[in-house]
Amino acid sequence: MDIDPLYILQAVNISKSFPGVKALDSVRLDIEKGKVHAVMGENGAGKSTLMKILIGMYTPDSGAIYFKGTKIGFTSVDDAIKAGFSMIHQELFPFPHLTVAENIFMGNEPAKSGWINRKKLNKDAGLLLARLGVDIPVQKLMKECSIAEMQMVEIAKAISNNAEIIIMDEPTSAISGREVHTLFAIINELKRQGIAIIYISHKMDEIRQISDTITVMRDGKYISTFAKSDIGHEQLISLIVGRELSTVFYKKEPATGEMVLSVKGLTGSRFKNISFDVRKGEIVGIAGLMGAGRTEIVNAIYGLEKIYKGQIFIKGKRVIIRSPKHAIKLGIGLVSEDRKHYGLVLSSSVKHNITLSALKKCSNGPFINTQKEQKIVDDQILKLAIKTPSRNQLTNFLSGGNQQKVVLAKVLLNDPDIIILDEPTRGIDIGAKSEIYKLMFRLAGEGKAIIMISSELPEILGMSDRILVIHEGAVTAELNRADASQELIMKYAMSK
Repeated sequence: MDIDPLYILQAVNISKSFPGVKALDSVRLDIEKGKVHAVMGENGAGKSTLMKILIGMYTPDSGAIYFKGTKIGFTSVDDAIKAGFSMIHQELFPFPHLTVAENIFMGNEPAKSGWINRKKLNKDAGLLLARLGVDIPVQKLMKECSIAEMQMVEIAKAISNNAEIIIMDEPTSAISGREVHTLFAIINELKRQGIAIIYISHKMDEIRQISDTITVMRDGKYISTFAKSDIGHEQLISLIVGRELSTVFYKKEPATGEMVLSVKGLTGSRFKNISFDVRKGEIVGIAGLMGAGRTEIVNAIYGLEKIYKGQIFIKGKRVIIRSPKHAIKLGIGLVSEDRKHYGLVLSSSVKHNITLSALKKCSNGPFINTQKEQKIVDDQILKLAIKTPSRNQLTNFLSGGNQQKVVLAKVLLNDPDIIILDEPTRGIDIGAKSEIYKLMFRLAGEGKAIIMISSELPEILGMSDRILVIHEGAVTAELNRADASQELIMKYAMSK
């Protein structure tokens, strides 16, 4: 093959199979020095497998990788790091009880007379962070850092290893708008230093803002590569999902009914004087910057947060919710923002996850009726279109979108009247998002009252009938769908 000197990295005809699955089928990727190259595709498209090959975690079955014109073949992650590759994973794994400086130079500490030279360690860490324009105390313990700060430490670590290519996997999935702005400033600085960034994200607005080039993958195959300026939003979505989407949101005017939930003057440790109503068939969106108190408000309604004062009414009757179990009995269901820690038992089957909070529906007295349980689970799998080889599949092996559907199936099995969705589409692809939206509209059409927290403003605007904006634990605005805009929401999200 002819090597193009324009590219620092060329992956050619990369294929990889696992038992029963062809994860990659003749995929290509061409990366330029000092550019941000976005790799997009639905969950299961093969993005992660390709990145794991580039970083030395997997060996390809066929194909070749060229780095700066030389054919390479890593046998370990350590080989890749030494060659100039680094990857910042979606789920960070810091050493929480060590300092920022110790995390940056883990395994590569400067030494003097056989001992770690802590003075040089701290000085070098400070210089690296300053190079990124980041002000984090180098002796701060990692457990005291925010997610965004941990990401900056990971980037500093990559630079300390003289990385020339940095892979970023969903780097903004758990950080706020302000922190995203800081991250993008750092990425632009890395570009100026000639470092190539491979950027994986499902967020269209981010890709539009930060990328130079976009490669689309689908079902383990290479689809296309183009300059960001050469493709429109709808065309990009169509390439990713393999079908035309007239629109991502299918919102119809709500047919709202009676008041289902009314919250008056609710106050807790992170929020104060919160009042709002939700009617039957209505979707109420809650917007605000991360840390504004959005999750704490819905957790209080669900019995997970202490309420200092205020009142909650369900269908006109005042209730005091003592626990999540009590909330479920009152007809409230919650899909947590962190499905992996609070919504699922990843090491358990799809079947057991779905029936976990509704075992009475599957029981005859004290014993589980296996046939009844299987029928209930199969009905939920069919109703929510959960893609799984079987009801006995371990949930850990499902895509993010299908894991989210399992959480929804578990919540819906209790037939709640009020459904709280906290970041319902975080970390899932555009196709799976569309399916979640359709499900939400169907539930609203059935008369469910839905509260949705989202950090994605297009989602808030596209899904909500009314929007509450939260700033520092207080409601700063309540907007009708027709009156709301991204600019107006951000105005109220950033100030009282």
